[in-house]
Amino acid sequence: MHDTTTTFKLIERISNLVRSEERKKFAAIGLQPIHVQVLDYLATCNRFSDTPAAVAEFLGLTKGTVSQSIQVLERKNYLEKSQDAQDGRVVHLALSEAGLKLLQEIKPMDVFEKAQQAIVEHGYDSLDAALSGLLAELQKANSAKRFWGLP
Repeated sequence: MHDTTTTFKLIERISNLVRSEERKKFAAIGLQPIHVQVLDYLATCNRFSDTPAAVAEFLGLTKGTVSQSIQVLERKNYLEKSQDAQDGRVVHLALSEAGLKLLQEIKPMDVFEKAQQAIVEHGYDSLDAALSGLLAELQKANSAKRFWGLP
């Protein structure tokens, strides 16, 4: 019988490790993870969903949190605002050249790509085995401790 708790714990630990590394990487350039999430969203959304309200809805955040993030990104010249041609009350957001360049420089995580390649090379036969291997590779790459043993 498969223990889904193990799978959940592996995914949770991998997620925490990846987020921790992202926070360090983003802090080094004066950004929070939310700022990069906004940029990521704007890099893929369409002209109907490039508004602050759409960003807030997609990320599940308050309009105030998104507004503050947009202000930070605008001050750092990573995004640009423009008024809607038909409805002047609507603001559209777009990545600037600097914002596009930043996303290319910080995504995807190099460590994760290397760990993923190691997983492919091992040819694991189950999700748990692959996730355990992925976690071990990420921990090795980041000099992270193993806090508990999983299969």
